[in-house]
Amino acid sequence: MREAYRKDTYEEAKEALQALQKELEPHDKQAANSLAEGMDLALTLHKLGVAGEIGGSLRTTNIIKNVNSHLGERTRRVSAG
Repeated sequence: MREAYRKDTYEEAKEALQALQKELEPHDKQAANSLAEGMDLALTLHKLGVAGEIGGSLRTTNIIKNVNSHLGERTRRVSAG
């Protein structure tokens, strides 16, 4: 799924999710059906053409966790002293 979300266009992302759905079908029909049902919603940012610009900020719905994650990325190499 991450690979699909990293695609630049809606068409590329949808193709990647459809391939994943086909891969899932023989192993977990319920997961494949769930992916099919939610595919358009999952690709909303791609449809709007803003996945690259704001997609990274919206990877989680927990705003505090998101802010803490960004802070951690930027400060992990900072040392006291």
